[in-house]
Amino acid sequence: MFRLDLRRLILWICSLSVVLVLAGGLHASYLVQRDLLLHNALEVNRAYASKLAITTDLFLADLRRYLAYSADALTDMESQPELMAVETQRQQAQLGHFNSSMVVSPTGKVIAVSSANPNLLGLQLASEASQQAIRTQQPAISEPYQANNGRWLILYSHPIFSRDYRYLGYIAGSLYLHEDNVLDRLLDKHFYRDDSYLYVMDRNGVLIYHPNRRLLGQKAPDNESSAAARRGETGERRYTDAQGNDILAGYAPVPSTGWSIIAERPVTSTLQPLADLLIATARNTLPLLLLSIATIWVLSGWIVRPLGELASIARRMQDPDSADSLRGVRSWYFEAAELKRALLIGLAPIHHKIRDLRRESTTDTLTGLLNRRGLDEAMALLQAEGSPVAVLAVDVDRFKSINDRFGHTAGDRALQALAAVMSEGSRAGDTLARAGGEEFVMLMPGASLRSAAAAAERLRHRTATQQMPDAIASRITISVGVARFPDHGATLEAVCQRADQALYHAKNHGRDAVCAADDTAPEGVRRVTPDA
Repeated sequence: MFRLDLRRLILWICSLSVVLVLAGGLHASYLVQRDLLLHNALEVNRAYASKLAITTDLFLADLRRYLAYSADALTDMESQPELMAVETQRQQAQLGHFNSSMVVSPTGKVIAVSSANPNLLGLQLASEASQQAIRTQQPAISEPYQANNGRWLILYSHPIFSRDYRYLGYIAGSLYLHEDNVLDRLLDKHFYRDDSYLYVMDRNGVLIYHPNRRLLGQKAPDNESSAAARRGETGERRYTDAQGNDILAGYAPVPSTGWSIIAERPVTSTLQPLADLLIATARNTLPLLLLSIATIWVLSGWIVRPLGELASIARRMQDPDSADSLRGVRSWYFEAAELKRALLIGLAPIHHKIRDLRRESTTDTLTGLLNRRGLDEAMALLQAEGSPVAVLAVDVDRFKSINDRFGHTAGDRALQALAAVMSEGSRAGDTLARAGGEEFVMLMPGASLRSAAAAAERLRHRTATQQMPDAIASRITISVGVARFPDHGATLEAVCQRADQALYHAKNHGRDAVCAADDTAPEGVRRVTPDA
């Protein structure tokens, strides 16, 4: 089962924290900048609409002055009819503000026209704009209307009076909507290179100007900004149009005409730079994020290394060198140092317990010598070293009769006495073991066959002359078989078998004797005499 290690856990937690902090920072920055952009866009639209409304109002005031000047110049047009042609031509050629200029009689007949539209001369005008100019005899700007030729236009007129204040008609200039003239250039040219646009409506909500020419003469969209603009308000609003688009609008009135100018910009266009900025910020932050993750990985390795070493040592605390390994761990921070200290405190009793258990598992409880398991371990170590080893196989003669005559307790004491004799007569590096029952083994590293046979004879003699425990009336004797590694076998196990053969030869030929393996002897065994 896969388990996440501490180093990767630290990496994931720290990386997640870094990403969350970065995402939170970007999100907070996005919210602040979004609100700022929306506020600024609304304010810019309001300011732009107000500025354009003022500019349009000033332009229309100039047109009024131009027409007033021309009307004064035509006071004597009855006596000097040529003045009408001169003045209409001057309006068209010199000023160039109108698409056409004309002089209209009190009956609505065109009596003079600029050269740009000669076909209008003599035409009887029946439009509401013309009738209003004649009826009111006041300077006026008409509502947008569609002429006979299908063009949408606005008529700007000024009355003409004689010197004796008789009404002689009016002089007018026409402005074709969405065709080349000063008003169109004023409304059509703005400095935004995005989806911003503006439209103009008259006091009745009819579109005078719109980027989509097909909407001219139609009612302006019914929304909060257009309604507020028609009330003569100046301001800004955010609203959703009929198509579901989120719109930022600024609006302002043109006081002299009752027109309203509305500047609009979609929210998506306003916020697009912010989205691009966030992407660029995230892209520029990515190298730092990767560097942070790499740094976290390295630092987490330094943090985890002492804990990993301590965990590895804890898994093998039974090893004799675990304490030294534990002391070598560099626990450079508090928690690791405390864990190391706790392990060291707990390690000593564990090792003592392990040593006791190991000793108990390899020691014969009756004699205090090694048991069969301890003997096997000792043989394995000596075998691995490959040095010569002499093996003595010892067996108590007629041990069953001792148990039968004196009891098992007496037999146990006899075995203990023999173990004591063997221990007294052994060297410091020799290994003594009780192989089982009344059988014993002595391993003598580095000993020659001759010296081992002599040691076996001394052991036999001391045992035969040893004062036995009180419960045993007679003395005990032993038989000993001797062999040597590697002279008598390729393995210690094979040499032990040769020593057993020599032992049983001694038991079968009178007991209380020492026999040694000898490849030159007829039976492979020779008896060791006391003087040998």
